[in-house]
Order: sequence, then C-alpha cells, then structure tokens
Amino acid sequence: MSGGEADGAAGLAGADLRAALDVVDAAHRHLLSAGELIVLRRLRALAGPALSLVARLLARRDRLLPTQSIRYAEIDDLDAVIDELHRQGLVMSSADPLPVGALLELHDVPGLKEACAALGLPRGGDRATLTQRLRATGERARPALWRPAVRLRHRGLLRRWCAWYLLDHEGDLSRLVIERLGVTRAPSYTPTGGPGLHPCRRAVASADRARAELTALMAALGELGPALATPLGADELRAAADRARPLLRPPWRLLPTQDRWSAARWARRSLTRVAAVHEKRGEQAEALAIYDLLHANLAARPDERAEHAQRAALCLERLGRPAEGARTCAALLPIAPRAAQLALERTGARLARASRTPWIPCRPLLPIRERRLRLALQPAPAEAGRPRWWLGVDGGASRPALIEEVVAAALTAQGRSVFFAENGPWTTIFALLFREALFAPVWGALPGPLLSAPLDLDSPGFFAARADLLEERLAQLEAGAGPALLAAAWERHAGEQLRGASWTAWGLPRLLTLCAGLGGPALAAITRAYAEDHRGAGRGMPDLVIEPGPAARVPGLFPGGVQSGVQLIEVKGPNDALRDDQRVWLDRLERAGAPAEVWWVEPVALPEAAAPR
Repeated sequence: MSGGEADGAAGLAGADLRAALDVVDAAHRHLLSAGELIVLRRLRALAGPALSLVARLLARRDRLLPTQSIRYAEIDDLDAVIDELHRQGLVMSSADPLPVGALLELHDVPGLKEACAALGLPRGGDRATLTQRLRATGERARPALWRPAVRLRHRGLLRRWCAWYLLDHEGDLSRLVIERLGVTRAPSYTPTGGPGLHPCRRAVASADRARAELTALMAALGELGPALATPLGADELRAAADRARPLLRPPWRLLPTQDRWSAARWARRSLTRVAAVHEKRGEQAEALAIYDLLHANLAARPDERAEHAQRAALCLERLGRPAEGARTCAALLPIAPRAAQLALERTGARLARASRTPWIPCRPLLPIRERRLRLALQPAPAEAGRPRWWLGVDGGASRPALIEEVVAAALTAQGRSVFFAENGPWTTIFALLFREALFAPVWGALPGPLLSAPLDLDSPGFFAARADLLEERLAQLEAGAGPALLAAAWERHAGEQLRGASWTAWGLPRLLTLCAGLGGPALAAITRAYAEDHRGAGRGMPDLVIEPGPAARVPGLFPGGVQSGVQLIEVKGPNDALRDDQRVWLDRLERAGAPAEVWWVEPVALPEAAAPR
C-alpha cells in the first residue's frame, strides 16, 4: 500500500498524525533518544486502521478504555488492530496484567454495583464508596472487574511530537478540524528549515524541567494576585530561584526562533515571580539580586529587560541607594522600547533628582489632543473590576455598559458610525498588507507547515531579517497604495490562519474605509510600528474609530465639533489615567498626522425621571 493510500484508509485523524510523525522524522530526529527513534519507526510503519486508532486514542482522555466504547467507521476489526498495536508495544491491553485500580476505571456506577453483587458485597453507595469497597477485596475482585480494554502508551512523547509539528505548546491535533470545516485554512508557504526548536537533546530535557517547575511554582503562589499571598517561605523561594538561575545562560547559543521553547524563557518567568514575591514582602535585597540578573540577561526581550531594570531601581531606592537606581535606568534607556523608556525615565529622573546626579532626558512626547465630554450617567454594578454605567437601549430598558459603549452610543445618536477598534483591525490590516514579508523564506523562521506567523515575529530581529521587503511595502503605503493592496490581499488570502487577522469582526469595506480615511503616511507609520515591534505595538491603540460621515456636534463635548473624516478616540472615564503605551501611540499618531484624541468623560447625574429601569 502506498503512503497516499494508507492515509486515505487511515482516515483524517490518522493522516494528521502521519504528517506530524513525518515532520518529526525530517526536522527533529536529532533530538530523539535511541528508544524514541524505535517508537517513531514503529508508528511510521503503521497504516490504515492501526494508525487511525492511535490518533483516536491520543485525542481521548488518558485512561484505560473499554473496547466496547470504541467505535470508529474506519476501524472494522478492532480486536485485530489492538493486537497489532500491542505486539508493537504501542498500547496496553487486557492481555497485560493490569492492576485492580485500573480495572475499576472501566466501569460506571451500575457496573461497579454488579461487580459488588458478584462478590457478595453490598451494592449501595456512590462511586467513591463502591470503589473503596472493591479495592478492599484486592485480587479477589479481578474476575468480576475484568473486561476487554485498551490504553495508549507513549502519550507524552506523542503529544510532544504533535507540539513540534503544530509549533504550539499543547500539541492538540484536533485544532486541524477547524481548517477542514472550511472556517479557516493554513497559509500556503514553503517551510524554511533551519536550526529547529531546540539545539540539542539536552535543551529539550532542560525546557521540560523548567516548565514543570514554573507550573509548580505558580500553583504554590496561587497565581499572581494583588497581594501575592503565598504560603511559600523564604527558603523555598530561594530554592526555586537557585534552580532557575543556571538556566538563564545555557551552554548553547539560542536563536530568536528557539527562545519561546527554551528553558531560559521558563527560567526568566520563574525568577520574575520569585522576585515579585520578595519585593512585596519587603525583602528588597533578595529581589534586587534577582532583578539584576534578569535585566543583565542578553537573551531576554528588550521590554523584559527594561521592566526588570526599573524594578531593580525601585529596590535600590528602598535600600537607600538612589544614585545606583538612576544609573540602572539610564543604562537600559538606549535599547528599551518607547513605552518602557517612559517608565525608566520617570523612575530614573526622580532618583537622579533625589541623589543629585545628572540625568539626560529622552525625546519628549508631543502634546496630546484632548476633549471633555459631559454625559448624564448613572453608575451600574461593576463587572470584572471595570466600572459600568447604565445605558439606555431600544424599548426604554437599560443595561450595564462600559464607558466606551456609552460614548459610542452618544456619537451614534448624532448620526456617526462608530466601532470598537483597539488592536484588532490594525493587526488584520498588518497581516494582510505584509503577508508576503511574514512568510518570506527567512532561515529558521518557518520550520513547520502550519504556522500562522514566523517564529521570530515578536523578536527584535524580525525587521532586520526582512528589511528590503518591509521597506518596499512601507514606501508603497506612504504613497497611498494601501487600499488597493489591501483589497488584493483580501481576495487572495481571505480565510487563511494569519496571526492577528480576523475575517469576520471588521469586513473588507470597513478596513478599506479606515485605510483610505487615514491616508498613506499615517497608515505607513502604524504598520511600521507593528513591523518593528509587533508585540509592543499591540498595546495602547485608541478604543474607538469614528467612520467618515457628516460633521456633527455632540452635546456635552468641549470643543464640540466632530469632523467629517476618520477619527481615532481614546476614551477615559472618571479616575482613569493614560498608560505609557497609550501615550506612545498618541504621540506616534500625532507625528504621522492621524486624527487621534483623548476624550475625558465627566459624569453628570441623571434626572430622577430618567433613572434606569
């Protein structure tokens, strides 16, 4: 039987698993031990129903399954398939000496009651009671509990291989079902090969251990909460840090495409959590030692290093060493992203003043265009920590709404079309306009066939590796070709799984209106920000987009005129403040000539007759 015929006989689940195994054999074989190579060889030798059953069992819960519960159209002779897989050492079956505890998993409550009756035991009670009763009989329960069953072996290994194939950390092949339903499809490109996800087998083992330790640490901390209440003592925190420190500088050189899979990444996250706990407890010296190590680590992203440097400076201030804190902030300013620069300068300049040391400021931001909007509002019960306000709807009823929804309703009442934007439409526009650059054949960036973006998209080297392609497209956008290029890209690529792209939330006409309304220079400036720092640019874009329409006056808005073209609005309610990333975006948009403003909403109490119902 040929490979294509085998895949057809195996069904879709088996075909997906075969594709994953083929990629592992071609690209990651050097990471496997001798025993794992044997398993890989045996799995790749499977065909038809045997391969399909392995894929089906992998998708189900990890437990002993009664064979009577396994029914798949592509598997005619289930017993023969299980016997074949058992001979290959790929499954456990009833032919193995299974423990009584495993046999108990095969039965529902009525089945457990029947087993109790067969042994002359009481039949009453829930599952836990019945299970305990049967366990107490030991081996005497085996004949009453035995039934044909199967369980997949090497599940963890298969999950890892599927993760390498899908290039995600879950390794769940069922996500490919969405593609087959016609909702989306994988982008078409040629994988680039390269160094792979891990440089050597030792790196795989280190990453596994580091991720397991991070998971355990986060469970012990109860996740990061406002108070960071944790039962961990100082010795336990110190031990966690000691285990993570050596992983920050591995003996191999990591490429940007490998960092997301490395032990160093998990180690940075673990150490950040440990340092935060020390800092919250007032243990500044312990926190400082960790932050110093983190912001000096060259493998970390610039925004991570800047954040750790600022935290280190605050620890130095509390330890009575403000001059050192100012120097720590100044040292990271040249490499920090713009939003991180604001935080570093705010802390560093303050510490420089306190210690009477020199400070060289960064380029200032442009003044922000601001307006005040007075609205008659009644507070509603808060949800998920954000204030809500009663918003009238059709029929005279009211519902709780965010402040952005209230402002959008006020604009809609004046005949202007408004939609919520933030990051979504811009990542869609970027993914379409720069689709060719994203999937350019950059060595190591596209090691597998199912990626929605190159692995280095969030790394500082993304732009440099494709500078010619990116600059050419940016020049075209600045010249005003954006709408035409967007329409052509939508026609060719609509439905592809492109990172950041939504094919249903915005629609092509709205995106074209947005691009045309902003103009070439503004569109080029916005997309350049995503090309230079895709991760950082995804934070801080204005909340609302006012689409083109007749000029209008909004009651309560000062100054009150809303122009006829596109406008980007950042909405701030009572007690809100602009974040650094929002300030950076407003500065960037102002420099590009984009109409962006901040509207500060001032609530006015509703008349008693208009109270919400």
